[in-house]
Amino acid sequence: MSVNTDVDIIDGYFGKYIYNQKEKEFFFKPLGKAVIIDKITEQLETGDTKFKLSFKVGRRTKTIEVDRSMLTTRNITELLSKGIDSFDHSSEALVKTLQNQEEETPISFEHKGIGWYKHLDQLVFRGIKLLGGEEKKITSIYTGQLDITPKGDYKVWYQMVIDLVMGKVELEFSIITGLSATVNSYLGDKLGNESLFVHLYGDSSTGKTTAGELCISVAGNPSLSTDGLMQNWSSTDNFLMGLLRDNKGYPVLLDESSMSKRGEFSSMIYTLSSGKEKGRMNKDLTIKESANWNTTIISTGEHSLQQKSNRNTGLKVRVFEFGNVNWTDSAEQADAIKECVRNNYGFAILILAKYLIRQDREAIYQRYDYYKEKYINALPSVDGFSKRIANKMAVFLLTAELASKALKLDFDIDGILNLLIEQQDESMENRDIATEAYRYILEQVNVHANKFNKEYKHGGNAEDSEFVPKGEIWGVISSNKAKEKEINIIPIAFEKLLSEGGFSEPKIILKKWKERGWLDFEDGRLTRKRKITKSAVRPIPVYVIKVIDEKDAN
Repeated sequence: MSVNTDVDIIDGYFGKYIYNQKEKEFFFKPLGKAVIIDKITEQLETGDTKFKLSFKVGRRTKTIEVDRSMLTTRNITELLSKGIDSFDHSSEALVKTLQNQEEETPISFEHKGIGWYKHLDQLVFRGIKLLGGEEKKITSIYTGQLDITPKGDYKVWYQMVIDLVMGKVELEFSIITGLSATVNSYLGDKLGNESLFVHLYGDSSTGKTTAGELCISVAGNPSLSTDGLMQNWSSTDNFLMGLLRDNKGYPVLLDESSMSKRGEFSSMIYTLSSGKEKGRMNKDLTIKESANWNTTIISTGEHSLQQKSNRNTGLKVRVFEFGNVNWTDSAEQADAIKECVRNNYGFAILILAKYLIRQDREAIYQRYDYYKEKYINALPSVDGFSKRIANKMAVFLLTAELASKALKLDFDIDGILNLLIEQQDESMENRDIATEAYRYILEQVNVHANKFNKEYKHGGNAEDSEFVPKGEIWGVISSNKAKEKEINIIPIAFEKLLSEGGFSEPKIILKKWKERGWLDFEDGRLTRKRKITKSAVRPIPVYVIKVIDEKDAN
């Protein structure tokens, strides 16, 4: 039944019924060419509704899409320029005919985000179509810009995995890394996990590009294209934020970090792993909505990202690097894998998502806890960061278990665990920022020896100096009463050296040195007052760094 009975569409025209007093009956008065609602779509994430309208302009039919907010007597007149007969005298009748059609037209949903989403208190997975909405009869199609439409034949991809991947733990891990995006986001709501960040580096012969394409093929197009899940590091920050916006479970790969113009990667790594764009303001000083995501980000390049970043420990627990790993056994194997994944992709992630939808979430959380403990127990040694890292490594191990069941492939979980342990063995050597900074400062003092007074008698003052440098002076190299060598360096020079070396937390480093007995200091301070030149009027605060044996600095 129509809401507005005083209007209608007859013979291609909309109009209204007018009562003829003389004839004692209603007659239809056309007011303009009919406007038909072809389709009503509601965006799943925002609830915004759009109408697809069609109408005659001359002899041709024209179609436009408008927000529902346009369908008021005031706003619809703005569509006059599009060819709609929305004149002042006819706009009310036109709006009423559209309202009548709206009552009879079914609403279809569309989504622009990808991955997990909670709609009407139900967890669904947004792929090219919506997975998991059957219970509440929700259907939706993807209208975003990324190429996530499955292509080719899953059976062909599956057979390639059996023939060329299974049994090669490095390649198995590539698939698991891609699928971990879905598992990490699935766990994210409860555990608050950041996005995972994996960097593969080495020369071109290692097969890292093949591993990256295999990784992305579980979810979408593994080729470099404007709408692909695989992009260049040379892309702008804004483009990368747009690429990741509302991505809750699809892996993204950034290729060739060596091609990036970024001289330093720390800020971008923090942003990518945090899952949230930096806060920004609109021109009217209101807060701009920031992009957010929860996924797995894969990076490739010829060099280590950590070597191109500052040396904060926080960075080392956010990016997991695999350097100079032989991902493939031969060029023939690599070519065969790339040939297959470029023509067959986008299936595996949907199979895993369907499997997860059917599982009990609490049981999945329990398996996650199991793998955290398994990882910790497998470490040959632990440090203060091991538990934080275990939170992320457990996602890979859990993904391997879930993917084995969902895809019916026997992934080598213990082999993947060993690969992760090897990666962390290398990482732990570089994770002790205090030791790394200590070695760096000793090295730099040697490099800049001409900027230090030399004094070999105890006392630490320049009066006993045997060598006085010309020009800028940074401090004194002395020996204490126990005949132990000490470096007395002024704070501004010390902090300059640390900054140049990529260490951005000098106070934290000094406090760790103090705890380890590598620093001489006055009570309540990190410095001690000493003279660094003969002509000095008075002693000044310096950092007194003890020079100890290499074995004691480990």
